[in-house]
This record gives sequence, C-alpha cells and structure tokens, in this order.
Amino acid sequence: MGSKTTESLINSFIFLVSKAVGMTIKIKDIDAYQKELRNDYIINKELSNLAGNLALKCGWFLLRPTRH
Repeated sequence: MGSKTTESLINSFIFLVSKAVGMTIKIKDIDAYQKELRNDYIINKELSNLAGNLALKCGWFLLRPTRH
C-alpha cells in the first residue's frame, strides 16, 4: 500500500506542476512532458523521499478511507 500511495503522490505532483508550468510557459505536448518527468530518475527519487516524509507525518490522513 505504501508504494501505491507514493506513486499516486508523485503522479499527482507531476500533473500539478506540469499544468502550472504549462500555464506560464507554452508547452507543445504536455503529456510528453509529464512522461519525461515520470521517467527522470532524480526527480522520482526526490519526490519519493518527499512522499515518504509526507506519509510519515500525515499518514493517518493519506490512508484513511473516504466516505461516499
């Protein structure tokens, strides 16, 4: 479950950052940009560390079930 949470946080962060950058700088192919960021080892490593620290501090919030 931890790896899925980390992957989800990384993907969400990459999505938000690429959309924000796309609003300020014209990017021809935003999907290719997101794919490039997801495949970058250093970015993934740092975001994984960030997500791990976030999960340690706010894990109860990240893993609590949602109500419908």
